[in-house]
Amino acid sequence: GSDEYYYCTDIFKVCSSWSYESATDENGNDYAVLTGYNGKSSSELNIPQMLDGYEVKKIAAGTFDSVSWLEYLYINAKNPEIESGAVKDCSQLKIVEFVYGVKTIESYAFQNCPMLTSVTCEWADSIASDAFIDCSALPYQPLGAAQLEYSMADMGYVITGFAETYSGNSSGIYIPKYIKY
Repeated sequence: GSDEYYYCTDIFKVCSSWSYESATDENGNDYAVLTGYNGKSSSELNIPQMLDGYEVKKIAAGTFDSVSWLEYLYINAKNPEIESGAVKDCSQLKIVEFVYGVKTIESYAFQNCPMLTSVTCEWADSIASDAFIDCSALPYQPLGAAQLEYSMADMGYVITGFAETYSGNSSGIYIPKYIKY
């Protein structure tokens, strides 16, 4: 069923209205599927880990469809699935951060976000090759699910990132912002 939950944080002192549907996973555990934001327009949104006691595990298609005021999207849910069309036609969206990684980003999940310049993520199980279609300002395409480990022995660092893939060819690496060098 559909439920609405008002999420407030002590840190920001901002209340936001989230819409979600409850679902059940293969182990019989209930979770939230985020379906919309009905709160006050803000250039920055923080998707919470929990809604009304349910863990947020999925962001549904159409959740952020043609949201012209959104510039920064921080996804605090742990390893969510991002459905096709979840973030579409967000003309001012610049930054997306998956704070705790992402399980799956489906094809066309982020579509036509022409100002998007940064996507950061600690971990991803699967990212479709066309997940960030028509995001023309993105300087790299965080595509492909392969995790690569690079060792910089001279400096004692190990860096893990996502390979950039174009037609199946690796052409670079995306380094998460959490790496200190």
